[in-house]
Amino acid sequence: MAALPMALMMGLRLSEGIDRAQFASVAGSDPVAALGERKLSPLFEAGFLAVDATHLKATPAGRQRLNAVLERLVA
Repeated sequence: MAALPMALMMGLRLSEGIDRAQFASVAGSDPVAALGERKLSPLFEAGFLAVDATHLKATPAGRQRLNAVLERLVA
């Protein structure tokens, strides 16, 4: 789980976001499962994050507020 904050900080800065399978192979768990619904749901509902079968990424609005989004995720 120690790799999670660094991977989030780096991966969410990319337009394609975090490759869920690649993250799981390195960190041992899917980033969506590792973060959990309690942290992710408000950010999905606010339109700051998006998830699909392959990636977790910041939306354009989320990238504009990425420091605050990351703070919510790693707290």
